[in-house]
Amino acid sequence: MPTSDDFRIIAVGTDEFRLPYSAAGFETIAAGSQGDALKEINAAGFDKVLFLIEEDIIDDIARINEMEKNGLNALVIKAWGRSRMAEDRIRQASIKATGTDIIKDKM
Repeated sequence: MPTSDDFRIIAVGTDEFRLPYSAAGFETIAAGSQGDALKEINAAGFDKVLFLIEEDIIDDIARINEMEKNGLNALVIKAWGRSRMAEDRIRQASIKATGTDIIKDKM
């Protein structure tokens, strides 16, 4: 089972997004919109949880970023294919960590 008493991983999104995570034994939360997702995430709590949030239901990434400052551990990911939002977040993280865009030509 991918979850433990020490840390939980919860996939948040539509049925199509959650299906492979559910099949692998992860916890899942149904959400068809950002509002639904954030309500359920807040109810679950942030302590020792990594949320995998479906990109297609996110309207305002700034809200997710703000919640991360308050302790949310989240990855916003695409169900299938390449994700521009995910690439931008990876790029931002690399700039924050290194001070430069070291991956600009790799994506």
